[in-house]
Amino acid sequence: GAPRGAGRPRLLILGPLSLRRGRTPVPVTSPMLRRLLGLLALKHPEPATQREITDVLWPSGPPSSHQSLVHTYVSQVRRLLEQDGPSPGVVRTPVGYLLEAPRNQIDLGHFDELLDQAERLHRAPDPASAHEALTQALRWWRGPVLADADPVLRQHPAAVVANERRVRAVLLHADTALLLRRPEEAVPVLWDMVNAEPLHEGL
Repeated sequence: GAPRGAGRPRLLILGPLSLRRGRTPVPVTSPMLRRLLGLLALKHPEPATQREITDVLWPSGPPSSHQSLVHTYVSQVRRLLEQDGPSPGVVRTPVGYLLEAPRNQIDLGHFDELLDQAERLHRAPDPASAHEALTQALRWWRGPVLADADPVLRQHPAAVVANERRVRAVLLHADTALLLRRPEEAVPVLWDMVNAEPLHEGL
């Protein structure tokens, strides 16, 4: 499960998409809203461009009314997110739409912060603290990024980058476990990764 004491994110994309209010799941049943919400979370803290949104919502090509439909879907996502507070929200930008939220509202943000911290500690060198940060970071993962989404979203460049960062964290976790003479801690994490990324050369 997710690590305790790290603050509870509301939007989970490291595995199947899940929106939460505290510990309670919020149902997102519309496929279009799931696609849009997944893309906005994946791109955070950058905006999703109009082109990206169109490509994700209509992989086979958009209808002529796509601009007004995008506006409608954004409004629906905004309402979904704002039911119990102002954050996260969705704001318009010159290039598209941005999920406006603190980094810790999204599980990917938690993971990225912990991986960055672990890499700094590893260079220090402080393998024990790096290993602890990596252990915490990898607990956020429940499967590949947006595991239940359409291929157009699972194969988005930002999803590929996130999955690559997971591989990097797993390999660094194994390195620190060996440095600490605790190889048994690396084995289950490596096996999980091999099952998720069977073709990755680094594994």
